[in-house]
Amino acid sequence: MSDCFLAWRIYWSESGYRGWDHQLYMRWLRNRAIGTHQYVREHGFGHEWWNFYEGFSKEFYYGYAPPIHSRKPTRCSRFGAIFFVSLNPLNGVWYLVGVYGEAELLNEQELGIRPIDYVSEEYRRWLAEQTKLELGRDHGLFLLKAPKKYSTVLPRPMPLNMEEDLGIRFFGQAWFKYLKADQALTLLEKAIGYVRRLASEGAGQSYWADTSEALERLTRLYTELSGTLPPEPVEETEEAIEGAGIEEVLVSERVVEDAIARDLGIVEDGLELVSRSRGKIVARGRDGALVIIEVSAGRADDQTLTQLLAHMVAAKAEGNERVRGYIVARDFSRRLREAVKALDNVGLIPIGIEVRVFRRGPA
Repeated sequence: MSDCFLAWRIYWSESGYRGWDHQLYMRWLRNRAIGTHQYVREHGFGHEWWNFYEGFSKEFYYGYAPPIHSRKPTRCSRFGAIFFVSLNPLNGVWYLVGVYGEAELLNEQELGIRPIDYVSEEYRRWLAEQTKLELGRDHGLFLLKAPKKYSTVLPRPMPLNMEEDLGIRFFGQAWFKYLKADQALTLLEKAIGYVRRLASEGAGQSYWADTSEALERLTRLYTELSGTLPPEPVEETEEAIEGAGIEEVLVSERVVEDAIARDLGIVEDGLELVSRSRGKIVARGRDGALVIIEVSAGRADDQTLTQLLAHMVAAKAEGNERVRGYIVARDFSRRLREAVKALDNVGLIPIGIEVRVFRRGPA
């Protein structure tokens, strides 16, 4: 595989980059002002919405990333991985939304692809009436190609710490950034861990892609790039706890989550439990609002906030008009405290954790 890696920003999609995004298009029709991309502002859609469309080919994904029609990467035409990064216009958070593995930059389009041909007749009528039908023109824009066995949209967008994950604070005028091999592997490893956590949340979740298939493809790509399997998640064991000095024992996140779920009054009076998964509790407030609680047994940081905001946005997309959130932790980073000051629907709940030791009886 190539040792060339890219992080490439693309416009947001509510449909999982699986094709026509009618929800965003209708939002554009209402206010004609979605996104920071000039093309999207003018026409209400992005060609990158088809980056993980299944109907172009059984074996490959064909995609677009702006402004591939006018400025292309020059260091290489083959990539070990392209990480698609997007800014959610609803909450201002950057996310990793998908990965192309063993990707290729084509000199000319292989398929006679016109996105308009993959839009239903009902939506085509809207396009004809409300836009210049730019979508129907064959610009030869789908010049990115990647085998599906190494590529996947993430089941749910993964919040990014731009400085930590990409080595930049923001993209600015740039559309893509070259990554070092170790950066790429670290980001891929993080994505694998994220999908594993999504899979552990179980059924009943709305995902862009099947978690098992996404995990299989990301793992296959990681193995091809590194020559090894990705690290397994570290689980606490009784032996590990017994082997550590009492000063080293940390209360697990699950223990804290259990305690809060039993007594939601710690967070807010009158809460009724709706559901819970690893690190997240969902409740209903007395006023009918959905309340999402992120739980940390240690120190919460701004990454915890981006995760909470992602859950809140997803909850609103599912039809919950009023959503507020809390982060429950022993401590909070300075950056997190400062960020929350600007939000009127997120609160911080500091907790103390006491470990009691008692004799169980005869051995």
